[in-house]
Order: sequence, then C-alpha cells, then structure tokens
Amino acid sequence: MTGETQIIRNTNGQAFVVTYKNGQNGTKQGTVQWVKTQQIVAFRSLLELIRLLDSAVNVATVPGYGFAG
Repeated sequence: MTGETQIIRNTNGQAFVVTYKNGQNGTKQGTVQWVKTQQIVAFRSLLELIRLLDSAVNVATVPGYGFAG
C-alpha cells in the first residue's frame, strides 16, 4: 500500500495534515493531525475523515468523533 500526505487549510487559518493510504475494497484509511493542537486521530473511511474535519472546525461535534479541545 502506498501512502500519501496532504495539507488542508480552511479560511479560518486552521490546518490539518492528512496521511492516507488505500485500504481494503478501495477505501481510504489513515490519520489526520490538527496542526494547532498536534492531536492525531485515525480514520477508516472518507466519510469518517469528513466528520473528523467537520467536528474540528464547527462548535457542534459528532459524539464519538473528533478532536478534543
């Protein structure tokens, strides 16, 4: 499996480092690091990655997901 790293920035200046690799059945799995807090969280699908990023930039978080802080 080959890995790939991307840096994602939003308009509020928050930055995330996403490292992902191809998982089974064509899924993407990996980790996302919130640069501000250096916290790293694993994800098992692109949907889970979207939920993690959403929870980090919005006040309301999805229970069981996201960055503490």
